[in-house]
Amino acid sequence: MAITVTDYDAQRGADDRERAERAQRRLETREIMATPTGRRFLARWLERCGVFTVCYDPSSDRNTTFNLGMRNVGLMLMADLEEAGVDLYAAMLKERQIALTAAEQAGAETAPS
Repeated sequence: MAITVTDYDAQRGADDRERAERAQRRLETREIMATPTGRRFLARWLERCGVFTVCYDPSSDRNTTFNLGMRNVGLMLMADLEEAGVDLYAAMLKERQIALTAAEQAGAETAPS
């Protein structure tokens, strides 16, 4: 089957739309990541999706499957965050680590002796 000019134009149009959608998604993601509040919000969702934990649940194949599905959503979000800007993604991870360290220190200070 031969490719026609019409097929080529249709594919080029689809490619252009996809590029425009990706550019729009990057812009929107950068706007969210531009604020500390936005970075905290997105970091919480990555945590909720299990991106930073093990998905395997030895007690249940269903739970493992569910966890893998959640993680897949988180990985798609992570890819968008990295594509929007490695600098903002790195800032989010640094802020997350600082918050985790502060929470650990606060827990150690209030733990019974």
